[in-house]
Amino acid sequence: MSIRREVLPFIAASFAAAVVIAACGCPYGGAALGVIAVLYFLWFFRDPDRTPPADPNVIVAGADGTVANIQDLSTDEFRSIASFCGLDDDQLSLFTKPGVKRVSIFLNLFSVHVNRAPIGGESRFLGYFPGKHLFTFTEKSSDVNQHNSILITNGSTSCLVNQIVGPI
Repeated sequence: MSIRREVLPFIAASFAAAVVIAACGCPYGGAALGVIAVLYFLWFFRDPDRTPPADPNVIVAGADGTVANIQDLSTDEFRSIASFCGLDDDQLSLFTKPGVKRVSIFLNLFSVHVNRAPIGGESRFLGYFPGKHLFTFTEKSSDVNQHNSILITNGSTSCLVNQIVGPI
């Protein structure tokens, strides 16, 4: 298992905070907090190996966590979500198949937070969209929270990935 390089600033800040706390006269407390913070950030940013199936038609979960909801979306519901994500009519035309499904995966503070592509294909970053910071275990958060949107297309299907931010 590897660790993402994005953890380095968090580890540096944890060590700096531990040094400051120790310099203020609490050497063991600072060291303990620093060690706990470093261990947590190593755990949070871990990147375990995953081997997807060889079948190019298989769709896999894009993240570790708990599947909170699998929902069939009507055309109107999907259009509303897609337009909120910044898709224009040309991009929406890539979603020609009926039966759009939304799979919501809840990541808690102990889940692996590395996201992976659920399908192979060509990806296009659609943008960052500011919004609220509601708890992500509420369904409304999918519609109003800050998020990134990524469109992935291949010869047989398309997938809209929203990475939704919670309150932390």
